[in-house]
Amino acid sequence: MNSGICEQIFPIIDDIKSRGFEEREGQEDLMLDISESFDNGENYMCEAGVGIGKSLAYLIPGILKSRSCGKPLIVCSSTIQLTEQLEKDVSLVSNLLDCLIETVVGKGAHNYPCLERIVDLNDSIGKNNSDIQQLYSYVLNNDVDKQNISPEFKQYMSKISTEKCTYSRCPSKDNCTFFQMRKALKESCRQDCLGNYIPKVIIVNQDLMIRHFMKLFHYEAGILTQNPCGMIIDEAHNLEEKVRAAHTVELNLKDITRFFQDTIKLLHSAYNYEEDRLIQELEAGIKDIFNIEQHRLSQADQNSIGDTARLTFDYKDTENLDRCLNLINSISSSIQFIDARGKQEEFQQEVMSHYRHLQNMLSALKDSVNARNILWGELAGRKRELKFCFAPKTTDLFIQEGILNQIYPVILVSATITEVGKQGERAYEYFASSIGFQGIFGEAKGSPFPYDENARLLLPEKLPDCQARNEIYYEKIAHWILKIHKVVNSGTLVLFTAKKDLEEIAKIVKTSKGTRVYVDSENTSAKTIITEFRESGGIILGTGSFWEGIDLPGKELQCVIIVRLPFPVPDPVLEYKIQKNGDMNNVLLPEMITKLKQGSGRLIRKESDTGILVLLDSRMNQDGYKNKQIILDALPIKKQMANIDQVNGFLQNKFE
Repeated sequence: MNSGICEQIFPIIDDIKSRGFEEREGQEDLMLDISESFDNGENYMCEAGVGIGKSLAYLIPGILKSRSCGKPLIVCSSTIQLTEQLEKDVSLVSNLLDCLIETVVGKGAHNYPCLERIVDLNDSIGKNNSDIQQLYSYVLNNDVDKQNISPEFKQYMSKISTEKCTYSRCPSKDNCTFFQMRKALKESCRQDCLGNYIPKVIIVNQDLMIRHFMKLFHYEAGILTQNPCGMIIDEAHNLEEKVRAAHTVELNLKDITRFFQDTIKLLHSAYNYEEDRLIQELEAGIKDIFNIEQHRLSQADQNSIGDTARLTFDYKDTENLDRCLNLINSISSSIQFIDARGKQEEFQQEVMSHYRHLQNMLSALKDSVNARNILWGELAGRKRELKFCFAPKTTDLFIQEGILNQIYPVILVSATITEVGKQGERAYEYFASSIGFQGIFGEAKGSPFPYDENARLLLPEKLPDCQARNEIYYEKIAHWILKIHKVVNSGTLVLFTAKKDLEEIAKIVKTSKGTRVYVDSENTSAKTIITEFRESGGIILGTGSFWEGIDLPGKELQCVIIVRLPFPVPDPVLEYKIQKNGDMNNVLLPEMITKLKQGSGRLIRKESDTGILVLLDSRMNQDGYKNKQIILDALPIKKQMANIDQVNGFLQNKFE
């Protein structure tokens, strides 16, 4: 190994042991691998199982590197839970290394209150309103965000959250938590009175990190420091989906009409009235496309009012498409020549992004085979108004060139990025190819938890057909959930892949007397549900965010029930991946197993935890199901049970 960070790690590992911390071989190996990556300036990817302690494994070498070179370490997560845990872990590293560490947590603008909006709110309600004055004083004198705002002021957050920030032009910037945070995201490490660098950790979610690199890609000012010592991407299995979501654009006719109004406003501000005719021609051409496709797709739409229909386009007027594309080029050139400054420059960039979207949409409509984007139409809601949607066919080039190809090392870690049955670098093939990763692949570090001793997998012998999804199916699944929860007699998390399934089963489960049931819904945040669940126990019925990032150790959660195997529903993007790959199973199966491993990973969070994992998908008790063994091999819990009596016996033996 090279000297440098690696050389400093060995005594720290010994010090960790001497302080009474649990010795974890996987954590030490990961720490050494990452140290070598920092020393050699190489990108690195590794799967680190639940319980490895991967955050300390990358924070310690990253902070040492920051201290030695005076450049911040960027750490990216994809869940609020990990972000909060990282703040605690940085404090732990500060004690271990006996050094001050500056920490900056970057969140989206809507998480922060705006002093100027509070002033506007006061003016709208009536000047000198005592409640609003107290709110202003509270925000002025405290570092406030949506997560920590005082309960008495929580009701105002939606009215005062930061929207269109004017940044350096804002008169309240010196007292603004959001502005000061954004400023700190770009600053280098400070020095102490002896001239030594104070290490700095910048913690952001993956969405903010992706927006930063998208801005740089379009030659705009970034959000984060452009000269860090390195970047860690934790929960890296979400990276491809996050990047695609950031690049996915939806346009309806109202959006486009507003774009043209913004264009005229911008050009007129620069005394350019010559393009008005071109804008009118372009608007007429776009409306023609919308009207024709709205009529055609509406006739093909056989879905019910509440459902969203995804349909392909078949627009034939290539002359109109060419004319519109030429008009876009002409108008874009005029916009680029405007010598805008300050707020007007931001408006100019926003208008230019609209024209890039229009250009991408029309290019995909003209030539779907050679276009960079996949284009589809959606009819949704009662009015069934047409919405054009498009996303990049692949994200690997942007991730590779825009995110991974840096002058500093980029390190990717996750508990779920390898494929079952493959060894070494081959185990990373599916994930690595989807993001265009080039670098060093670490040997996967398995979980140190004693699953054989403390956990069991329940595959009930008789289950309703998972393809039926009728009243009888929902009643039987609800019966299983309540029966299992009664035997476990502790916190139970039920994971769903479809909102409709959750809603139908919730109606039945909630009728059970004496059981507290929490239902994932738009009206209640996951954080609120988990906080109350910790205190009362019961059953959580969850989708989406409940599949990962949930940390409920001990008796807080002793049963995870997965209702259906989480195969993704094929959408236009997945259909393209399947077409490109040539085999549906080579795409849908790895995607499903990644989510399955994330969901099952909610169960055992500490070495002493005990728990039951349950699969209620009828395919798993069919010997002829082709994916059964692959799925069983992917799960960390190997010892199986087939009935409730066996579960009861296991738990009685554990807790006698």
